[in-house]
Amino acid sequence: MNFGKFCNHCGKIFYGERCSCQKNVKRKQYDNSFYHGKHWIQLSKFIKSRDYLQDRLVMYFRKIYSSKTTIPSNEITRRLYYYCITPEGNARFDNDKLIVHHIIPRDEDASKQYDINNLITVSNNIHEYIHQLYKSGCKEEVQKLLQAAVEEMLP
Repeated sequence: MNFGKFCNHCGKIFYGERCSCQKNVKRKQYDNSFYHGKHWIQLSKFIKSRDYLQDRLVMYFRKIYSSKTTIPSNEITRRLYYYCITPEGNARFDNDKLIVHHIIPRDEDASKQYDINNLITVSNNIHEYIHQLYKSGCKEEVQKLLQAAVEEMLP
């Protein structure tokens, strides 16, 4: 005995391969011209090329090594006991948000960018004040005072 099937489109019971309503339905034709066009061919050649793979590797290694060379700011604040270092060489506890400041700027010496002994914590107001002192011409004296304050605080 042959059982009938329900048609998903019209709901009628039919026997055989297809319902009579399906014989007149045209299936959607997909346009494959994009995948065989010149833009797709150029893109696939570029992806397979050496330049693309080299760029991907450079981006990958930049991501890995940049994360290992940075020092979290909370590690610096813990190291200096959450104190704000002032240009006069004093250390004071500050409730403001502390900013990490490079004693020797990154522009002058890029090798000391991640040196933990070159980094101090300061409040926003003190940070602006330090940069004003740098611009006024007494940069080296301020740097020496800041460095001495850091060395005094550390065990």
